[in-house]
Amino acid sequence: MADTMEGVLIQKDDNDNLKDLIIIGRSGNGLTSVEQSIHEDNEYRVIDSKGIGDAGQDITLLERRQHYFNLRDQLRQIHAILFIMKYGIRFTQQEKDAVSVVRSTFGENVFKAKVVIVFSYGDLFRQDMTEATDLDECFMTWCRDQIGDIKTVFEEADYRCVLFDNKTRDIDRKTKQWLQLKSNIQKVEHVNFTIDERLSQNQAPTNVVAVMGERTLLSKLIDNIKELVHIIIVVTNFYVHLL
Repeated sequence: MADTMEGVLIQKDDNDNLKDLIIIGRSGNGLTSVEQSIHEDNEYRVIDSKGIGDAGQDITLLERRQHYFNLRDQLRQIHAILFIMKYGIRFTQQEKDAVSVVRSTFGENVFKAKVVIVFSYGDLFRQDMTEATDLDECFMTWCRDQIGDIKTVFEEADYRCVLFDNKTRDIDRKTKQWLQLKSNIQKVEHVNFTIDERLSQNQAPTNVVAVMGERTLLSKLIDNIKELVHIIIVVTNFYVHLL
């Protein structure tokens, strides 16, 4: 059974004992394959917020955050949040914005308490690491070797990272990667987690406002530079014409 609420699909089951998993990720990051694996296990239900962070516009971030406020009222308990990323692409501003929205909605400690990071397109990782004798160990080494903002996210999530081959048809591989994902979910599903009381107010989060402010200043700076370049070109053409 499925209900639609303001653009968010909520998969429901008549069994009230099902555990709630929220899936967050950009369209094209392999969300559907992860969902299908979860649906094959009768222990969980999926709460899917489609394509968070897809658009680069700031208003979209605020709108998606509103979806989370609506979702939060529907949850009995957050057992785990699956943050889906695609192997082979860099940690873009859109992913950073998605991280900011999740933190501002569920609290600054949410990655530490409830998030499991899933890297889809594991087949690409397999192709890059053809000489690896132990792919799982190689993947964890790769995760720990990352630097910058993505390293901070990994550390907050205590390196609960899972490689997911969303294209494989190998039954054994599908079973193994689901068991790995489930094992990481079980690490956080019983962790007591309380959403910050201040987040009950539907206000723009400070860090998202900061992002908006930074982009506004950058846009103004770019516009000023363009205007200055235009003036220089006009003046130059004027003097060239005089000569």
